[in-house]
Amino acid sequence: MGFRLPDDTQHIAIIGRNGTGKTMAGLWHLSKRSFHLRPELIVDFKGDDHIAGINAVEIPVGTVPTEPGIYVIHPSVGDMARDETAMPFYETLAGCYAKRDIGIWFDEGFVLSKNKKVESMFENLLTQGRSKHIPLIVLVQRPVWVSRFVFSEASFFQLFHLQDNRDATTAQEVIPETAFVRLPDFHSSYYDVGRDQVTFLSPVPSEAEILSVINRRLTEIERQKRRAKNSNIKFL
Repeated sequence: MGFRLPDDTQHIAIIGRNGTGKTMAGLWHLSKRSFHLRPELIVDFKGDDHIAGINAVEIPVGTVPTEPGIYVIHPSVGDMARDETAMPFYETLAGCYAKRDIGIWFDEGFVLSKNKKVESMFENLLTQGRSKHIPLIVLVQRPVWVSRFVFSEASFFQLFHLQDNRDATTAQEVIPETAFVRLPDFHSSYYDVGRDQVTFLSPVPSEAEILSVINRRLTEIERQKRRAKNSNIKFL
């Protein structure tokens, strides 16, 4: 039996210490998403170089994309300290929650715990996202610091190496012990919750290959939009 990827309603948590391959795994999953049918929003706190290779549309924090494609926002970690400065980011998450039918990719899940109001909306997306067709891809470096709903609501986990025993203990509460095997660099354990199945995965394709797939799909989406506009047909 082969392994399954998340569908257009399911969440995946990608867990591992810094430098283990989380971001590339996240981009690989993103390359499989249905962003030709709906928007996919990347929340990029740190200005990641890999994410910068995507021909995404950068939008202001506080706004919500409405058309198919990939969009990126760059909230400031420092803005999470106070409700006033975190409000634009909160408005983006609340807008996604209200919109429905939008995927969201979080590059560092633990940052969301820095503001209780933001974390509360994040938990709404986690707990109600499936019914609203808001699938999440959440990258987690420190499981011990993130909302428990990241784990309880995930349908899939991709586990890379964890250095801190506290993080490993937190992850072991939801992922079978058989997944915790020290694998070669950039390999991972993949846990399908519904099937209760652990699969050991080789490294995902190279960054160049993944970005090529994503950007080729984005180019085709733009072509479709132009054809629809030239034909006076509303793009759906």
